[in-house]
Amino acid sequence: MKITFNDQFLDLSSPKIMGILNLTPNSFSDGGDYFDPEKALERAYEMIEDGADILDIGAESTNPKAAPITSEEETSRLLPVIRKLKKHITVPISIDTFRANTMHIMVDEGIDIINDVTALSDPGALEVLIRSKAAVILMHMLGNHEKMHLEGNYASQGGVTQAVINKLHEKADLCIKNDIASSRIILDPGFGFDKTPEDQLSLLKELNQLTNSPYPYLVGVSRKRFIGAITQVEIAKERLAGNLAVALWSIQKGAKILRVHDVKATKEAFLMWEAMENAKNSKA
Repeated sequence: MKITFNDQFLDLSSPKIMGILNLTPNSFSDGGDYFDPEKALERAYEMIEDGADILDIGAESTNPKAAPITSEEETSRLLPVIRKLKKHITVPISIDTFRANTMHIMVDEGIDIINDVTALSDPGALEVLIRSKAAVILMHMLGNHEKMHLEGNYASQGGVTQAVINKLHEKADLCIKNDIASSRIILDPGFGFDKTPEDQLSLLKELNQLTNSPYPYLVGVSRKRFIGAITQVEIAKERLAGNLAVALWSIQKGAKILRVHDVKATKEAFLMWEAMENAKNSKA
């Protein structure tokens, strides 16, 4: 399995790590540590050195207390970092945005992946994707961006796992009908969006039902509130143990991309898991 973008591809025969870079002053997870462009660039290079296979860069917080920003402000945060990174790195760059205008500008800058938490709900987003060669991450969410933190009722939809499968494949089918190659499509169950902790545990338990799919699945649970609720760790940055437990569970269940803040620790855990997975039996 592989994903294709801009006449390139990324081999997914083994899971890949996507490092998160927040260019925001109010992120729930890192509190604006990398809002300054120079600090953001330092962090990007550090994550690549630590083993990131993809960088995912966002300029608007999904913190429920954060006020929305305009596309102009979003792109003004992104451009200084994107333009410098494009000159110095070879790993694919993903842009975390749901705005069609931002997507258009970033595609012109040569970004490789559009990571849309609303799965192309913004008018014009699908057209941007059609005209580009970028890959796309389609994430599950019930409502729109303003309602992303409302809890959904999945009982009438056959349970949360079936609801996620149905909606994501509906979105993927829309892309295919518009001549977007299946190799450009990545699916994301949307942990932390419209789902209770119980819903998210069910999704993890039944993750192999999702990953038994022609499309690769991305799992992004890093520092999420439900991990804090279960492990009783209030501070987001201190949820590493819970993050790693979910990361290893997810790749065992077939996830192909792990979206994480703590790249180095995740890479080390993955290498250990991979060594055990590929170890020889003691008897011939």
